[in-house]
Amino acid sequence: MKKTIVVYFSRSGNNKFIAEKMAQQLNCELVAIRPKMNFFPLLMLSKNGFGIKPMEVDFKQYEQVVLVGPVWMGKLISPLRGFIQQYGNDI
Repeated sequence: MKKTIVVYFSRSGNNKFIAEKMAQQLNCELVAIRPKMNFFPLLMLSKNGFGIKPMEVDFKQYEQVVLVGPVWMGKLISPLRGFIQQYGNDI
């Protein structure tokens, strides 16, 4: 079985609920993305975001990374883009 981790960002708790259910069904680890600044308009409007807090996970050890989070106005929210920018080479 492939080693899997579910990584999520949730502002209101809806995506956290989905991520928890997925991790439970996949029997895998779960980790949250934490933005450096959690100010709603900046999360929504910022193209580059303000970064995410470092995650103490070695993503190179996972064969599958499931990313869960909101899509606003047809685009990934800045914490998800920040995760991809910061850890994309590791996954």
